[in-house]
Amino acid sequence: MSKDFWAEFAILVGMGLFGILTMAVYPALQAASSREKVKGMPLPVILLLQLFFNGAMVTVASFLGLKAARGLGLGAPYLERLLGVEYPVGYPTAAWLPLALGFGVAVAAISLAVDRFLGPAILASFWRSAPAWQRFLFAFYGGITEEILMRLFLLSGVAYLLVKLGLERGASLWTANASAALIFGALHLPTASRIAPLRGPLVAKVLFLNGVAGLLFGYLYVVFGLEAAMASHFAADLLLHGLGSIAFGPAVEKPPA
Repeated sequence: MSKDFWAEFAILVGMGLFGILTMAVYPALQAASSREKVKGMPLPVILLLQLFFNGAMVTVASFLGLKAARGLGLGAPYLERLLGVEYPVGYPTAAWLPLALGFGVAVAAISLAVDRFLGPAILASFWRSAPAWQRFLFAFYGGITEEILMRLFLLSGVAYLLVKLGLERGASLWTANASAALIFGALHLPTASRIAPLRGPLVAKVLFLNGVAGLLFGYLYVVFGLEAAMASHFAADLLLHGLGSIAFGPAVEKPPA
């Protein structure tokens, strides 16, 4: 593999680890403030284990996802151009930022509306779990780490396998996009289960909201590249978990019981 591959791989791993570290901020502060052990182990051990296992996952996902993406002609075009990678003629290079931000605003608006009027309220419970400044940091995990896992790795990997099985590239990409979006939604169910019992309406709500978001982020990834999906996801999470909680009633700034 080329030097630019390893350079991009290292950058993606570093970005993914940064997102993981931002997610570790709140549990760390909560445990430190209470001076208690988490799950029977000292806080430093918990954080090191979390970083190790999540870091290993991001490392493997970055490597395999990058290989699959390059095999499909996908990737992070702006990052890769800085590394000297040449793209096939016709790869989209149009300004994607307004569309990506627009998708992010749409995802946040739909999620806020559905969560507000079709209970049980998931976002309000999440907002009460951490102060606003920590919720702002969560956008880095969603916008960076989740996009490496869901779009670069999962979407690219599924599409690559489908192409190898003989399915046409376009059909493979959109099938993979739908699959990744569904899995993206399902991965949010454990968090929702801590708020309310997982009954039909709640399951449908979680799958719908996160599924729609996943489809839009996947579209941006396939058409414009990983940077567009990251920007859109980051904007959506920033609005939902930061500005949204301020506009629709500030969260109670205390750790969860």
